[in-house]
Amino acid sequence: MSVSSSLPMLWIVADDLGVSRGRNAGIAELASAGAIDAASLLVTCPHAARGVDAVADTDVALGLHLNLTEGRPALVGAEAARLAPVVGAGPHPPQPWLAERAGASAEWWFVGRTKAWEALMAGEDVDVDALVNEIVAQLEAFVSLAGRIPAHIDGHQHVHVIPAVARAIVAALDRLAAAKPELWAGAAIRIRVPTEAAPGELSPFCARVAHLATATLAIWPLAREVELWQADGFAGMAFMGCALTTAKLDSLGARGNPTPGKKLIEIMTHPGWIGCDWDDFDASADREHELEQLRGLLLAP
Repeated sequence: MSVSSSLPMLWIVADDLGVSRGRNAGIAELASAGAIDAASLLVTCPHAARGVDAVADTDVALGLHLNLTEGRPALVGAEAARLAPVVGAGPHPPQPWLAERAGASAEWWFVGRTKAWEALMAGEDVDVDALVNEIVAQLEAFVSLAGRIPAHIDGHQHVHVIPAVARAIVAALDRLAAAKPELWAGAAIRIRVPTEAAPGELSPFCARVAHLATATLAIWPLAREVELWQADGFAGMAFMGCALTTAKLDSLGARGNPTPGKKLIEIMTHPGWIGCDWDDFDASADREHELEQLRGLLLAP
C-alpha cells in the first residue's frame, strides 16, 4: 500500500478473537504478518484463552469485545440471573447453534442480538447494577487472560453504543479504577465510535448503530478516572465480507504507525479460517475473503 503524507493512517482491527479455532488461526496469521494492528477479544467464548496465546508473540494491541448478546455471560448463578431480560434460563441457549458449539451447558445464556438490543434500548427492566457487574467481570476476565488492561473497548454486535451500555461501561471503569488504581487509574483506552467513513449503503441495523454512535459521544468523557479516546474516523460496516477489498482500504488511508497530527481511521474487520465455527456469520466464506484481502495489504505497492 502506498503511503502519502496527505492520507489518514489506518488502524486495522480484527474482531471476534476467541470465538473459534478458525478465527483465532486467521487472526494470528495476519497479526504475525503485520497485516492488522489490533484484535478484539471475546472473553466469554470457549476459545478466548487460546486466542490470547495465538497472538502473544505479535505486536497487535489487544482489546475487549464486550459481549451482551450471544453465548454465556461472565457472571454465574444468581448474579447472572439479575441480567434478565438480556439473559434467559435453561440448559441450552436460545440460539440452537450454540448448544453444540459453546461447550458444557450453562444456567444462563444471552438471548441473541435482536432481543438483547430491544431490552437494552428500552432499559426499563434492566438491572443497571447487574449490567455494570457483568462489564466489570468481562474486564477482569480480560486482565486475567491477557495480563494487562485492554488497549481498546468495543462491542460485539456494536452493543456498546446503546446509551445504557455506554453509561455502564463508564461506571464499570470508574469502579475498577477506584478498586485497583495502580492498574486502571489514568489509563487511556480507545473506544470504538462506529460511524461510517466509507461510501456505501448501510443496512438498517448498521444505520441505527451509526446514529447511536454519534449520540453516545457525550457519554465517554463522563469517565472520571480513565481517559476514553476515539479515533478520528471509522469504517467497516459499509464493506464487510465480500465487499471488503484491498483497493477500498487503500482509498481510505495508509498503513503505518500513528503519528501526532495525523488523522487515525479505525477499520473493523472479521477475518478467519472457516470450518470450526460459532455461527453462520463465523462459518461464512466472507471470513476467508477478508483474510485474503488483508493479506493483500502486504503486497500492495
